[in-house]
Amino acid sequence: MINELPGPTLTQVLRLPAVLGAPVDLGYGGRLLVPLIGGRFTGPELHGNLVAEGSADRRETLPDGTVLGDPRCTLRTDQGDLLQLCLRTVAYGEHLVRAATRLQAGAPCLAWVQRGVFISVGVYRGDDMTLETYQVS
Repeated sequence: MINELPGPTLTQVLRLPAVLGAPVDLGYGGRLLVPLIGGRFTGPELHGNLVAEGSADRRETLPDGTVLGDPRCTLRTDQGDLLQLCLRTVAYGEHLVRAATRLQAGAPCLAWVQRGVFISVGVYRGDDMTLETYQVS
């Protein structure tokens, strides 16, 4: 029977509206490097700013128009702790994005992110990108 296991529950971890910099064409097959140059993230327990150094989205557009992304965002909490938000995104036919997400942190108070399973949804609008990240339980 297919319904023997409980369904997943999603809990919002953070929302990140980010400002995109000018894309750099990597010169081979529709691949771009898009700097993430600013933004402030908020969530029930996490608040802080995107660190532009170390934050970028590597994108590849496939022949059918599907866009595969590999954003890496460095985040600094208001307490000064660093988080790394790593995503594997897929977008097609629209500006909506779905992503498998990994969070990493070295601070003991953020150790819970090492054990979590996360997903993200997002949207691209012009020079902005908004991501919402959820913990799956």
